[in-house]
Amino acid sequence: MLAEFINNLWARYKILRFGVRIIVVALLFNFCLQAFEVYSQTKKINYFLLLIAELFTVGLVIFSRDTKKVNLSILAIFSTIGGSFYYIFFDFFQYPHVSLIPLSYGVSLQCLGIVMQIFSKASLGFSFGLAPANRGIQQRGAYRFVRHPIYASYLVAHIGFILSFFSFFNLLVLCFNWMCQFIRIFEEEKILRKDPGYIIYARKVRWRLVPGIF
Repeated sequence: MLAEFINNLWARYKILRFGVRIIVVALLFNFCLQAFEVYSQTKKINYFLLLIAELFTVGLVIFSRDTKKVNLSILAIFSTIGGSFYYIFFDFFQYPHVSLIPLSYGVSLQCLGIVMQIFSKASLGFSFGLAPANRGIQQRGAYRFVRHPIYASYLVAHIGFILSFFSFFNLLVLCFNWMCQFIRIFEEEKILRKDPGYIIYARKVRWRLVPGIF
């Protein structure tokens, strides 16, 4: 009942959707500031690319298509918040950490993941959004390979990050994050599968995240 009430409010009041967009932009811009701070201290290219990617994301959110077809179940809201803003818990300097692989390899993986992220978000264009929604079925660019390429790009970057800056604290944050990301995938598909076009697309592109695995 609560989820239905929230969805009705969302569909009825455009000012509510606009207000949430402002909050999301503010939170993402805060991430940009955090990325800039880390880059200023490290001068590493992975953090520079992260800054560019997040600024690009802010732009997409500002100009993204408005939609009333959003999954706002309690589970979807929880996973969206946890999967999007987990970064505030990451620590790069204070806690002891070790590099499990040569740092250059980890940085390269992070850079690859971030470039994949930019390409995937560019493929989605102004249909991008954080909450599970149907803003139009995309099949171009990165969406020719997997159904959720943005999450796939996060996975690559996160593997590079945790191998470079391993600590049990960072690992715990990432485990929580990926619990949320998997929930987001399934919650997103709940609303997308109501569109016959998505059913056809899902038959053509079988894999959600990793070809041959999932």
